[in-house]
Amino acid sequence: MASSSRQRSISQALSGSLSGLLRCPVCKGPLSVEDVPAQQRISCLQCARCYPVIDGLPVLIPERAIAKVPDPSSTGDTASH
Repeated sequence: MASSSRQRSISQALSGSLSGLLRCPVCKGPLSVEDVPAQQRISCLQCARCYPVIDGLPVLIPERAIAKVPDPSSTGDTASH
């Protein structure tokens, strides 16, 4: 239960006073909270890097970032090979 309250507090912090302060360490783009199954991450809206949240703390270290892979089904590309 403590984990879910930490997740909510990260979401609230990024939507509130910290949203103007926290930026992607690589491109300086804005960040948003992304809830994925069994994990919460902070994602950059500009360069699409995802940073892990460990024990309720966002780890904004470029070496720990994961590049988001676009979903091929959402591109609308219907070309066949």
